[in-house]
Amino acid sequence: MYVVSSPLPTVEWCRVTGFNWTVKTEIYDYRYEISSKIQVRSELDFDVYGMMIRNQLGSIVENITLTQLDKPEAPRNLSVGQITFISVSISWIAGFNGGYNQTFTVQFKTTDNDIWNSTTVHTNEIKTGSVMYVTLDQLKLDTSYQVMVLSMNTYGSRNASLEFKTKG
Repeated sequence: MYVVSSPLPTVEWCRVTGFNWTVKTEIYDYRYEISSKIQVRSELDFDVYGMMIRNQLGSIVENITLTQLDKPEAPRNLSVGQITFISVSISWIAGFNGGYNQTFTVQFKTTDNDIWNSTTVHTNEIKTGSVMYVTLDQLKLDTSYQVMVLSMNTYGSRNASLEFKTKG
């Protein structure tokens, strides 16, 4: 982490950790690189770590959250936008990726059928909280559909689902 400060800042953990801080001066005498190593010894170490950065003029608390590598969070706020006779727009909010790149697959089928169709949502880097969109087309008019959005990474997947009916 880099900090702009004059005079030189000090850094402390907001709780007892036993981890030391290193504060290095950059080329300019007001820019500092702050670093520390957090040792994960058990599941209990995955937590929020607060650090107090201060000098004679003031202070600020910054938090670092350590999360265990896991499958991604399920898509949040899955919702239907515009529905036409043959298409529907769907949106959701991307959750935390579990520590690995995540992809989204949208599966859909008519409610009277067990055969799922699938489409992958191609994006660059997906950030937590990003709103994702997809339009499903070539649907049947006046037909009920079930949709499931899967968020996937190396560790597995989680999903959210909903139903909608095209206009007739």
